[in-house]
Amino acid sequence: MSKNLKDLQSKYEEGYRCIYKEEKDGLTTLHLKDFAREKSHTVSSNENMEIGAMENFLDDIELEKKAKGHDIICTD
Repeated sequence: MSKNLKDLQSKYEEGYRCIYKEEKDGLTTLHLKDFAREKSHTVSSNENMEIGAMENFLDDIELEKKAKGHDIICTD
């Protein structure tokens, strides 16, 4: 598993959520925010396989939210 994917998953477990995806010059940056603590974080990659894995992680969370009304990494 890639370092950036682990970072993304770790931040999601801490309560961060992706609020914006930016693509520029082959670099994809995911902007994350923890609304409870008003903190932000970014995860960036220019490797297609890694970007695909991060997007799959986010897609899986969206599918779970649609099915259950909350994401699979639900924080209190």
